[in-house]
Amino acid sequence: MTGPTKRRAKLSMACFTVDPLKVVVGKDESQKMFYIQKELICSESEFFAIACKDAWKSGRDNTVTLAENDPEIFGVFLVWLTTRDIQNADGVLSLEFVEQEFGKGKQNDAFKDATVNSASAQFDLLARCYGFGDFIQSMGFCNCAMDHIISISHHVWKGSNKIIGVAARHIKLVYPLTKVNSRLRQFCIDTWVTSVSSKWVEANIEFYLGRTCDDFLKAIIPRLMVKETWGKEYYPDEYPWVFPWRRQPAYYHLKPTPEMVNGTVGV
Repeated sequence: MTGPTKRRAKLSMACFTVDPLKVVVGKDESQKMFYIQKELICSESEFFAIACKDAWKSGRDNTVTLAENDPEIFGVFLVWLTTRDIQNADGVLSLEFVEQEFGKGKQNDAFKDATVNSASAQFDLLARCYGFGDFIQSMGFCNCAMDHIISISHHVWKGSNKIIGVAARHIKLVYPLTKVNSRLRQFCIDTWVTSVSSKWVEANIEFYLGRTCDDFLKAIIPRLMVKETWGKEYYPDEYPWVFPWRRQPAYYHLKPTPEMVNGTVGV
């Protein structure tokens, strides 16, 4: 697994000579105010690039309000934005630490509850980061979160053959945060299709109906049936016979649309 793709934004001198953008995140007691250079954040977010245009009140007032978003996640985004490494954010475990801890678990032939719970909490945090990145249309942030999600899920799966890399509770979190064609959804689907059987899912369908979501189950069951009927030598590109973490990381990355390449987004 290679590290997150890092791309340096091109910034002008104006980035450091104008008043910073004020971003108000959250509401009531949890509300926090952040200040960030407008040119920097607009270079990595289509949402902010549009919100900061003079045609909008937020652009004229130099203030963007995100009342429904989480200040903690926005803080992680700003750390990534300014350092180009999500691991620098408080609460995000480094990939080296994750590998070390899960390596210990494998050596002892068992997983400690604390280790599994820590990995699960990391998945939750990173999934929320991905969902926020999707909301503000920041491909770089989404892809960085995706790389870390894949790595953590891989270590969970590798450390214990009794644990799927993506838990049912993670599915229930991911789906409301993401769109239909989300690469994070695809990763969750691929992980289950390569880890379980259709008989196992059907035998536990009532359990998983309440703990995942209908759209997820509708996506995996036909894929599982095809996998088991035809074998992995058929349709190798169409169906995910390969464990997700054995693919190139970029397979699960968001990619620029023609509109974004041509600079027509938001026009």
